[in-house]
Amino acid sequence: MIKYYKLFDLLNRRGLKKKDLQQIISAPTIAKLSKGETVKTDIIDKICLFLDCQPGDIMETFKAIEITEKDGTKRTVKLKTSNADEDIRQYYLEEMQREREISYSRVRKEMEKNENS
Repeated sequence: MIKYYKLFDLLNRRGLKKKDLQQIISAPTIAKLSKGETVKTDIIDKICLFLDCQPGDIMETFKAIEITEKDGTKRTVKLKTSNADEDIRQYYLEEMQREREISYSRVRKEMEKNENS
């Protein structure tokens, strides 16, 4: 999954508009970029030459992983591929911490219940 928000941010910072890209690419191609749809690498090359930048300056790649919760529900988590391994590790560390806090809370409630009995 590729997102081009960096392109539009770069245009904005340089005082340019999407319409300025029409000097080098077509309006339908600009619409594809806006929607995060697939474009050919020659389009990326034209944009980079026009803006004097690198592909990483105008786009970001994400990896989507599907997580199955303990209750069986599934959800999708989007991770930046440049940091995907670290993001996955961080996600699971946070999940383990949440689970630990839930378990601790249950034990504490059970102890309080026993003390009050």
